[in-house]
Amino acid sequence: MIDNYKATVDKSKNKWTMWGNLKFYLRFIYNYDRKLFWEMLLYFIPTLTFTYIETKFPAVLVESLQRKGSLIQLVFMIGAVGLVYICAKAACFFLYEMSRERSKHLHFYVSEIFLHKMQDVDYELLEKQEYQEIYAGAWDVANTGRGIRQGTETIAMMLANGVGTILFGFIVGKSNLILFALVLISVSINLYLLELARKVHKRYYTEISKQAKGIQYISEITIDSAAGKDIRMFQLLDYLLKKYDENLKKMDEGFGRIHTAYGMRGLANAVICFARDGFAYFYLVSELAKGTISVADFVFLFGAISSFASGFEYLIRNVMRWHTTDTPIGVFREFLNTESSFCKHTSLSQTEFDELLKKGLEIELKNVSFSYGDKKEAVIRDFNLKIASGEKLALIGLNGAGKTTLVKLICGLYKPDSGDIFINGINTNNLTKEEYQKMISVMFQDAYFLPTSLDTNIIGAKQLCADEMSRVLRLSGFKEKYERLPHKGDSLLVKKINPEAIDFSGGERQKLIFARALYKNAPLVILDEPTATLDPIAEHELYTNFKEAIGNSTAIYISHRLSSTRFCDRIVLLENGKIVEEGTHDSLIKKEGRYAYLYEMQSKYYQDEKEKKRRIQYMEGEA
Repeated sequence: MIDNYKATVDKSKNKWTMWGNLKFYLRFIYNYDRKLFWEMLLYFIPTLTFTYIETKFPAVLVESLQRKGSLIQLVFMIGAVGLVYICAKAACFFLYEMSRERSKHLHFYVSEIFLHKMQDVDYELLEKQEYQEIYAGAWDVANTGRGIRQGTETIAMMLANGVGTILFGFIVGKSNLILFALVLISVSINLYLLELARKVHKRYYTEISKQAKGIQYISEITIDSAAGKDIRMFQLLDYLLKKYDENLKKMDEGFGRIHTAYGMRGLANAVICFARDGFAYFYLVSELAKGTISVADFVFLFGAISSFASGFEYLIRNVMRWHTTDTPIGVFREFLNTESSFCKHTSLSQTEFDELLKKGLEIELKNVSFSYGDKKEAVIRDFNLKIASGEKLALIGLNGAGKTTLVKLICGLYKPDSGDIFINGINTNNLTKEEYQKMISVMFQDAYFLPTSLDTNIIGAKQLCADEMSRVLRLSGFKEKYERLPHKGDSLLVKKINPEAIDFSGGERQKLIFARALYKNAPLVILDEPTATLDPIAEHELYTNFKEAIGNSTAIYISHRLSSTRFCDRIVLLENGKIVEEGTHDSLIKKEGRYAYLYEMQSKYYQDEKEKKRRIQYMEGEA
């Protein structure tokens, strides 16, 4: 079993600090687009420039009027400052729009990183409940860009507000520490009230999310064609609509409480700002009356107080806003931190590996045990099995016997809790994932088809070879269907993506999957219930072509139909994760043990069904 994920989380659970995530994000943006990186960092220069002009220029203008200077000089000064102001505003707008445009497709870059990493994540982890939350969170970040795209804007604003706060805070503090402290206190109270409102938001938003999921679920099943049959036949529409309305009502109540909390905070903020500005105005007027400060100083200091207060408040807000980027980054970093259980470097040379692919593989499982998750009871315990090179082995057993688990262990999708698996004497722990996957071709019961051409779905990443394609189509029984298609191998699949795509029946899909497994031409072929949806004629064709199709490759054939395993070299019967019987079909029948009993039970069932069909045909003939 894979324990590296738990170890990784335990080792790094305190690693995703806000500062660490910020540094990660900056490197991330730098690697994505260096122009975006510099636009984000340099945004504060024009922002601070026009903010300072807005604060300082009225005081300069008042001072110039008091001096009664030349009108031409005054106009020239206004024009020069106005030009700088316009340029700063334009630069600010330009940087903002450019960075927003560049970050628009940032989540596609995140998705690319996610997809690459997904191939490195052990399959077993994807089935673990504790890891699925990390996987789902990382996918949400990659798919929607949640928190990632607005991160550039947040950093740019934090930098601009931070520099502005330092500048205007210094100006106000140098003038009067009481005013400086007053601004800090008022902003702190305001932010505290905002945090209280956000806590209300968070508390009710959790409930709103639950109701939203319920609404989403009802919306999805009401338009799902598969669920539509049950909704109509069992008259469930009124019930679903009732639940839909109940969820909407609860969502409205939650949003009402949230809006009330923010409204009360807004009212309190207005009172606090009025009191702060009133005190500052009264103080400055009194200082002006005493002659301590000039009219120009009065105008400048009052503007500086406002700029300091707003800059400090927005700095804290953007720091708090960074949480919306910080949390997704932490989730995504934890996903990226997941380590693969496969070794990174091979001990085989390319020549040795190529030779290995040319011959059938010898598989040996030594004292292998495996259990799912935290279950104490092992599905496979001290399991030993050796499959000779080129052998055709049938793996049979009732549901829950451990067949699928055993196959996933051999495929490398699971790692044993204990014991080892060897391929031609090489411990699979010493093989890279790429090497391991090249050795094995699997025909699973359920297969995924890509929304592309039929040929691509068969050959995958390999090059198209017309002779090899013809061979696998013939041996899989899919050639007749393939040749009848108007566009043959260029036919598109998956109608959800391609309206002109074609669909196949269950049996045709299984033949297509078999053709895909054969085209890979791997030294180990695993067939999981290959005849489950085939008609008797197609099933017979598969048995007839089986040895030619597999060739010298080692094959593992899984089936619940005991009659379909007669052509294999050896049959292994599993029960409760252990081998109870093994041998050829004839030897196991002669033994009159468990296999013989199950075979007789299945034969009797098929014979009864066959007799029933004959009677129906006879009665129809009589009629």
